[in-house]
Amino acid sequence: MDAPALRYIQKGAGTCGISAFSSALYYMFDQNLSTIIINQKDGYIKSLSEPSNVKSKKASSMKFLINTINNKKFSKYYVERKKKLLSWKEINKCAKCYKSIILGIVKSNLLSRDHIIAICNGWIFDANLPYAIPLTLDNLNWCAGHGNKEVLFDGFFEQVEIGYKDPDHVSKKRKK
Repeated sequence: MDAPALRYIQKGAGTCGISAFSSALYYMFDQNLSTIIINQKDGYIKSLSEPSNVKSKKASSMKFLINTINNKKFSKYYVERKKKLLSWKEINKCAKCYKSIILGIVKSNLLSRDHIIAICNGWIFDANLPYAIPLTLDNLNWCAGHGNKEVLFDGFFEQVEIGYKDPDHVSKKRKK
């Protein structure tokens, strides 16, 4: 299969968001910047213990990732917190989303809200796996329950989109 490898697997460390995002950034845009992001892992882990006054335990971690990207090294990129959450089908059909990275806090049918995945170019980057998996409902169900068939994907609690500010820019890796 032609699935991209995840460069940064979390290995049980609680780093799902930063690991998935760094791997997606490595794949889509910039290998050097992905290293800068993953090197912030200690700060990300610290953010997990920060109190959050919103409905998701990972909201502080998402805020940490946003603040990491709002840095002059990332000046070519935009960061947009989605006010209207997109369904996985909308993400799959949206040309702008396809060319960007969507970070999402996964919501399960059990209302779990402690896992972040990255979606880009039709792939799901889940830091629990060594390779990206195609963006399908079955695969999102796996992400929501880590293989537990009783747990199903039920949307997202929060989404952030990261992409090039120049909409006409196409990564050299992605040109066909």
